[in-house]
Amino acid sequence: MCRLARPDTTPPLHLAQTASDCGHPHHKPDHPIIIKRDAVPMQAFAGSAPRTQAGLSDAGGLTQFGAHLVTLQPGQHSSTRHWHASEDEFLYMLDGTGTVIEQSGESVITPGDCCCWPAGVENAHHVVNRSALPLTYLMVGTRVAEDIVRYPDAGRTLFHRANGWQLVADDGTIIESGTP
Repeated sequence: MCRLARPDTTPPLHLAQTASDCGHPHHKPDHPIIIKRDAVPMQAFAGSAPRTQAGLSDAGGLTQFGAHLVTLQPGQHSSTRHWHASEDEFLYMLDGTGTVIEQSGESVITPGDCCCWPAGVENAHHVVNRSALPLTYLMVGTRVAEDIVRYPDAGRTLFHRANGWQLVADDGTIIESGTP
């Protein structure tokens, strides 16, 4: 049922029902309220580290935060160790065993554990799968128009701005740039 409507006036939603069918004015048209497990396929993501992920928040039409289901195969890591100046990050471990590597060292995480990385805290982090089985977690982060992401191990900084982005080496050399 639509959480924004009164329970006594809104009939239960069907699993395939979209926000436009709900009748509530705050829901965006043509985005599902309920997304079935296999409705958003896992896709390869090459970025700074190969992994597979499903953009759940994008499929639901959410714009203020991102929520991604991420799977790491044995030997893979989530990204280059990094921290965000303006974006919060939250990880909830669903399946498997991972190793979180942060400034203070390493910690093993298992299903039910979560990690919180507040914006602006200089705690570079990533997740590594050192086990023999895949691991899966839910990753949630705020979406801001401008952010600075620091990659201390790589000696790089990513500047996200409203009009584009630049990946810059510690010596000031622009490595890559683009527009949104």
